[in-house]
Amino acid sequence: MNILSKIGIRQDFDSIEKKDRQLFILAFILALAGAFFIFWSFNYIDGQSIMAWSVNNWDLLVEGRWKDFYVDKAINYRGAAHSDMTDEGMISPFIYLAQSVWCLPIWLTHYFNGNLNVGTIGCVYWYKLFLFLVTIVTAYYCYLIAKRISGDAYNAILAGFLVFGSSEVMLSTGYAGQDEIVYLCAMVIALDCLMRDRMKAFVLLSMYVVTLCPMMIIAIIPMLLIKEKNILKIIVDMVVMFLPMLFWELVSSGMEQKSTASTMSDQLKRTLDYIQIPIISGTASVMVIVVIAVCFYAFITDPKAGDKKLVWISSLLMVYMSFFNDNLFYRSLLYVPFVAILITSEAGANTDIKLFLMTVLSYARFFALGIDSPMHMNTRYTQMNTVIVWMCKAFDSDKYLQSDPLVTKIIEKAPGIYFLKSSINGLCVAAMIILLWITYSSRNEKAVSGYRILDKRVLVVLYGMCMLLYMIAFFVVILY
Repeated sequence: MNILSKIGIRQDFDSIEKKDRQLFILAFILALAGAFFIFWSFNYIDGQSIMAWSVNNWDLLVEGRWKDFYVDKAINYRGAAHSDMTDEGMISPFIYLAQSVWCLPIWLTHYFNGNLNVGTIGCVYWYKLFLFLVTIVTAYYCYLIAKRISGDAYNAILAGFLVFGSSEVMLSTGYAGQDEIVYLCAMVIALDCLMRDRMKAFVLLSMYVVTLCPMMIIAIIPMLLIKEKNILKIIVDMVVMFLPMLFWELVSSGMEQKSTASTMSDQLKRTLDYIQIPIISGTASVMVIVVIAVCFYAFITDPKAGDKKLVWISSLLMVYMSFFNDNLFYRSLLYVPFVAILITSEAGANTDIKLFLMTVLSYARFFALGIDSPMHMNTRYTQMNTVIVWMCKAFDSDKYLQSDPLVTKIIEKAPGIYFLKSSINGLCVAAMIILLWITYSSRNEKAVSGYRILDKRVLVVLYGMCMLLYMIAFFVVILY
């Protein structure tokens, strides 16, 4: 509790009503239980591969073999689950820089005794701990930003809770072990710097984000345009953001096996081409149209319009990429921190309806994203730990060895869910549109202030239960 006092959370927590404190404690415990089970239970191949590639960076650094970067990835002697580089891969040592620093203890305990296999459960747990801590840091910065905008302790704690308790965040980090939360955390910190007019820090953090995921430049540009109106400076800042990528392209030119590595620019291209609409001369990218519109809106917005307006504009493209992009389920979390800040940023405003909509999204998107994804919460990725094996054997089940997706099993029991797929997707989109409308202005906030669907205290607990309920359903699938 000393740490909480030093960073100000304890004082804010003590300042809210006793009933709210008790319910937040309960909700955080429920969310933590769900997080524990999902982090403990799964070893998804992407997370295991990222960890192996991160450890491999130390081999190359210590041995001075950077020219063998792609050769080593092709040989894959650290045992990454993704053994080829034709579709997915670590195309630059800068992509998993933070992960490599975190995985130094793994390298130290393996390199000197000649142990090449880092796919063991202990190594996986160590890597997952990194993702869990980054999630906490992301939630903390959302808390800080919401507190600064709203000036309200309850809203600030709620913003952090909405990130920490998000099923979409936990599915990406705890189940898939992906790196989305890493660059998303950097984006939230960059937003904090932007609000405080720390432009150099914003550009440097954005450089890190773009290095990890070039697609994020789409969302970073409007953030930059809100504060910076000088076209020349905007171009210079954008060039700076791509410097690590350009540097590696130069250094790695001609490296053996490089041609087999995928490029992150392919992801950016897929993003821009995902939805096309017919025009007279062919087709046009909806994403390009949306990006241009949002960037224009950001550019004409007064830099002194207020932090809430900055967050609202920053949320737009993160929402678009979460709902209308060529993404698997583990990138569905992109909007969560931004919208969490947004719905808690109006001082003294009613949060019941907004919290209700976020709770609907947390539950409904699990099905919306899982219906067409055979990988979604798949029993094949459960950890082969003794407790799960013992549980399954006790119930005479071997499903933990099979490809048995949770959503598929639920649809088998309730086939109507599949036929409601379009309705579920439509419900999620409608919920987000309503959220954006409510938070657009103080007038809209006031327009819904008198409406109650469920008490916000009930919603806080329901939101915190989401991941735990998924995990209960998953273990029912395994055991039965």
